[in-house]
Amino acid sequence: MDRDTSSPAARNRQHTLPFALTCFVSALLLFLVQPLLGKFILPWFGGTPGVWTTAMLLFQALLLGGYLYAHICTRLLQRGLGRWVFSLHVALVVLSLGFLPIIPSDALRPHGSDAPIPRILLLLVRTVGVPYFLLAATGPLSQAWLSVRGGSPYRLYALSNAGSLLALFGYPLVMEPLFPVTTQAKLWSLGFGLLLPLWLLCAYQGLRKPALQAALPASSSPVLPPQADAERTQNKTETAMSILLPMLACGMLLSTTNHLCEDVAVIPFLWVLPLAIYLLSFILTFESERFYRRKRFAVLTLLAVALLLVSESFPSLLGPVLGQYAYVRSLFLSLVLLFSTCMICHGEVAQARPGAEHLTGYYLRISLGGVLGGVLLAVLSPLLLSHTAEWYGTLLGCYLIAIFVRVIDEQDWTARIRTLFPAALGTVGILLALQHQHRRHPDTTILASVRNFYGEVQVHDRVPNRPDEHDRAMFHGGTIHGVQYQSAKFRRDPITYYDEASGIGQVFAQLENREHLHAGIVGLGIGTLATYARPGWRFRFYELNPVVEKLAQTYFTYLSSCSGTVSVVLGDARLSLAQETEQMFDLLVLDAFSGDAIPTHLLTQEALATYQRHLKPDGALVIHITNRYLDLAPVVRGLAEKGRFPVTRVRSPQDDPHEIYAADWMILSRSEALVSALRPHSSPIGTRPPILWTDESSPLLNLLLR
Repeated sequence: MDRDTSSPAARNRQHTLPFALTCFVSALLLFLVQPLLGKFILPWFGGTPGVWTTAMLLFQALLLGGYLYAHICTRLLQRGLGRWVFSLHVALVVLSLGFLPIIPSDALRPHGSDAPIPRILLLLVRTVGVPYFLLAATGPLSQAWLSVRGGSPYRLYALSNAGSLLALFGYPLVMEPLFPVTTQAKLWSLGFGLLLPLWLLCAYQGLRKPALQAALPASSSPVLPPQADAERTQNKTETAMSILLPMLACGMLLSTTNHLCEDVAVIPFLWVLPLAIYLLSFILTFESERFYRRKRFAVLTLLAVALLLVSESFPSLLGPVLGQYAYVRSLFLSLVLLFSTCMICHGEVAQARPGAEHLTGYYLRISLGGVLGGVLLAVLSPLLLSHTAEWYGTLLGCYLIAIFVRVIDEQDWTARIRTLFPAALGTVGILLALQHQHRRHPDTTILASVRNFYGEVQVHDRVPNRPDEHDRAMFHGGTIHGVQYQSAKFRRDPITYYDEASGIGQVFAQLENREHLHAGIVGLGIGTLATYARPGWRFRFYELNPVVEKLAQTYFTYLSSCSGTVSVVLGDARLSLAQETEQMFDLLVLDAFSGDAIPTHLLTQEALATYQRHLKPDGALVIHITNRYLDLAPVVRGLAEKGRFPVTRVRSPQDDPHEIYAADWMILSRSEALVSALRPHSSPIGTRPPILWTDESSPLLNLLLR
């Protein structure tokens, strides 16, 4: 009989391979499904950043549930109930198959004024609840099963995070551009189905009786063997820190994501980039202690906070050249700060990891911290705060935790005091910078600030030196939604992106002689376009956010002074138009923005079909594509080709001092008279090839860098 001559190391690798593969693939699927389903349901809820934040909260909660399940199973295993644990796993596997494929049902789409957060949570639970729960439990369970067989579990934790990182970069770079979203869901479901046999094999290997007998001591109360490099339990302080530090890291992750999406667009790439950095910190800190140096990351965090606040509060200090790249600068500093903060939080938690017998409870506390951070950012902050103050709150939290770890890194009290003194001065400086941030414009008074699921909306009253230039503006995050002069002389003037020289102004100039005109306008803002209405005209506005309509009616007069008839339909415009009978619009204007760009679901082939149903044969579809970061002209040209519309582009001159902004409008119309009249004012439509978006495929990454 042949003897097994393989080395112990080789045999250990053979035993470890199934567990490593299971951890890696489960983490890959776990983090692929997050942007996938976020992308899937984003159009159903208006394309707002709140969709991603709410989805992250649900995923964090399911992750916590999976870790709790793993913890309970480990305790049952320690009591010698491995057979019952395996039976429970089999039942979960069978139940999860009923969720495949993970394609959200149309019956779960929101209707009318449904509260978005409960609807999103219900939709995700019913679509992927059990499969995600099972995947969430796989990581800690695989590590626990491997420890039973004498393997090192914490290396698997780093490996699982590597799988997560691959998923996050793979989605926007590979899956989103190559596959329609329904195909993505089917491919994911196939991968999940193929993982299940491997998962059951690991469960059998870890729970079978011979393995348990070999690993557990002969006692009435068996325990898993402790990890060699962490043979102690956690004290109360370390237990609390294993919750509080992940909570801060998760809060920083979500606030950074919202901060980035608020100024650009709600796209998977800007979701996964912060999340990838967050996971990278897990990989590095749990892979090896050499990657985390307390002093270095504390100093980096302090510097990043200072530079970010200087950049946003005193942009003139950085000079006019750097000012042209304000968003790139803010993006870079925000991601550096996120990385350094997460390295501190996760590095301190990793250094206090307990023995393997306490592994699942340890992961449970880390997950609990993540859920608490998600609840704080996604649920409590919009309810309790009228301003998006959590971004600056997390900055201050990052600064304070950096001070803390910097102080404890010193060996004697004299050095600690020397460290605390400049840190205290820095804290005062941060507080002054935050105060300056909100008082940067002394001639501005905030009349209203309201926050809900769709973000923060503010009304500013601005009184310059000249009384006739007194104006009032509405802001949604960093995006301006309209400005109105307050003097009687200029109050009815359409300004900002809607002046008479703009594309929309030119269109109305060609239609002003019509006795009856019916216009649909997607995106209310402050109602600036209502000033173009004539007696007998009807303007029908579609507005997603009820706060915007309330503030437009309360603080601005464009709607109340309109010469025609005005109506406002609340809810997502596309869903509303799909449910309405044909409106027979002479003119349909797309002027809705989420962040700095039009929500993608308003620019798809299917959306165009809805618009065409409501347009007269010679009607015009006018699309506002002004933004700083995305070139949407190829997408509009793709729609024009699909609908066989002649397309005209009218680009206004540069900004002038009288609140007239450079604007970019594209007009699609089969009216030869309108096209001919606009031709003298037209601009080149662009040289990039047309791009046709669909509901299944609308990647934005290739348009992000203009």
